[in-house]
Amino acid sequence: MASKSDRSSRPEKLSPAFKNAEVFQPHGCGIDWKQVEQDASIPVVVTDSPIMATVLCRSGQPALSVSNISKKRLAKILRNSGARVFTKELAS
Repeated sequence: MASKSDRSSRPEKLSPAFKNAEVFQPHGCGIDWKQVEQDASIPVVVTDSPIMATVLCRSGQPALSVSNISKKRLAKILRNSGARVFTKELAS
């Protein structure tokens, strides 16, 4: 059985590009985050909703949620890092 700390995650502060952004990484949903971290070929969805990130992870798709940052700024940071941006809102 997963411990309480495995089932939830505290937002992690990032800097400098994300300034006050918080990242939520769902735990206890069957994703092997160590494997995801080590294998760059595994796609990770980035969303602005912790609930959506959790639902995606429970369905087998690794996902993170980023809050306290505008979608436009998030898209710019992701594009600058070489990520592909697929959603209509983030693409504009």
